[in-house]
Amino acid sequence: MEPGEVNKTLGFREILRGLRTVISYAEEQKKDFDRLLAITIALAVLSAFTPYIWGLFVDSITFFVEHENVSVFKNPFFVLGLWFVVLSTIHTLEWLKSLKAKKVEETIRHTYRIKAHRHLLLLPISFHVHNKAGEVAEKLSRASNSIYDILTQTILDNLPNIITLLVMLVIVFSMNPLFGVIAVVGFSISAIISFRNLKFMASAQREMQKYFKEAYGKMADNISNFRIVKDFSTEEFEHKNVFDKFMHLALPNWQKFFNKGRNNSFAQSWVSTLTRIIIISLSLYEILHSEMTVGQLIAINGLISFGPITTLINTRYRLQNSIIAIEDAEEILSTPTEIYNPRNTSHTKQLTGAVEFNNVSFSYEAGEPIIKNLSFKVRPGEAIAFVGESGVGKSTLVDLLLAYYFPTEGSVIYDDVETTKIPLKTIRQSIGVVPQEITLFNDTVFNNIRYGSFNASQDEVMKAAKKAHCTEFVEKFSLKWDQLVGERGTKLSVGQKQRIAIARAFLKDPSILILDEPTSALDAKSEKIITKSVELLLKGRTTFIVAHRLSTIRKADRIMVFKKGRLVEEGNHEGLVKKDGEYAKLYKLQNQAV
Repeated sequence: MEPGEVNKTLGFREILRGLRTVISYAEEQKKDFDRLLAITIALAVLSAFTPYIWGLFVDSITFFVEHENVSVFKNPFFVLGLWFVVLSTIHTLEWLKSLKAKKVEETIRHTYRIKAHRHLLLLPISFHVHNKAGEVAEKLSRASNSIYDILTQTILDNLPNIITLLVMLVIVFSMNPLFGVIAVVGFSISAIISFRNLKFMASAQREMQKYFKEAYGKMADNISNFRIVKDFSTEEFEHKNVFDKFMHLALPNWQKFFNKGRNNSFAQSWVSTLTRIIIISLSLYEILHSEMTVGQLIAINGLISFGPITTLINTRYRLQNSIIAIEDAEEILSTPTEIYNPRNTSHTKQLTGAVEFNNVSFSYEAGEPIIKNLSFKVRPGEAIAFVGESGVGKSTLVDLLLAYYFPTEGSVIYDDVETTKIPLKTIRQSIGVVPQEITLFNDTVFNNIRYGSFNASQDEVMKAAKKAHCTEFVEKFSLKWDQLVGERGTKLSVGQKQRIAIARAFLKDPSILILDEPTSALDAKSEKIITKSVELLLKGRTTFIVAHRLSTIRKADRIMVFKKGRLVEEGNHEGLVKKDGEYAKLYKLQNQAV
């Protein structure tokens, strides 16, 4: 909920929609879930009769003492035996319920998390760019726990409460209609008090969850960017920021919500006490006038329990909280994924490397396009360099090549087929990327090289590593190829990470290669080593080089110079320098800086 948005109470429809969502996940475990419901219903009915049987037992003792000939059904030993059988059955059903319930609940919770993880992986780049990973993870975690809570506290715990309450009321009405009416009035007053607070509780929950989401998001952001925090010595600043979000925003709103809930429980307790006092007082009057037995008093007092109704009302708040959490997560899970296999697919084999941009324009949002009316063709095996100042659209061109985005106008074409008609896996498996900032998994060197080429043999991995000059530094590690590289590769130098990325590309053996200036952040020795690997890697492949340092692209077949999203110059290095245009200005500027 954004600041200024009107808080709304969850209505009956919203609650039903939330419950349907939970049930839809439960249906995946239908066989076990149906058995669990049957056990739960049987348990509820039997539990409702236990106060009545205990009342019969008390009266049977009196009857047994006062009469010599007693029928078997009024014999206290028979009633006690019946009570024992009922309790034994209840205990057995509770045991079976706990076994089945735990299996179903945990399976559903973890299935939800696994499906959510898969959905996140299938979402387009634009989603991950515009959403904080910490906030997304917190939403999905709360939702999985909420599904668990709804199953345990709302369905499996409260379904028997509802059944027990109804059966108890039927028994009470059959014993004494007046007491039944008093019980219904007491239950109704308790429910009215609770539902009057509903609007405030929904508002407080949404506000509370908004601040907790921001706090957890900021915490995750700090941990993900720990290096910049260290670089600027802002540990205390970030700590205070998170502290303020939790202690001054999130917790005060939680306290409001909690206090209102406790006040409501306090009022319910008084309604329950007064209802019981009225019924017990009337029962005493009837006992004194021989219109009621002590056993009936015990039975009715046990039957008129506010436990089920209180649990149901209190669950209304937990249910509301859980459904709000599920709603937030379902917004993520309902976000359309990438279309991996478009209709009318006409290209499923690896791309040959023929590329065409046909009058391509692109904008992330309505307004000024990042790319404007761009057209060019690339033959298989050509090396193309994209040049220009920051913000002219070089990275956007890479995203269009990888089909992370599609043109707003025009088309990107591979082998005479538009990217919108080619399976995404075909495109991305045909392209190798060596980015400037390398991302590695906290895994072994060997597994990081083989990532994406999981069927590659050990010999193939070693050959790729040798071509990328990885062997010379890996063999120095104590664990060699089993050496863990650390979170995002923090245990490796920039040059070592670059060589692993190049080894990945060798192993993938793509027909198209994208190089995002892999030597720009390296020392002279590392640059020399990696330049040799890159020159070997790009042989026979269509290559796109995103150039920051113009000295690295002299051997490109064509250099494309961009300015404000438009292609303003095109040619080879020597020709563009002689032309004395935009490229020549950039080249002179960099040479002067050197």
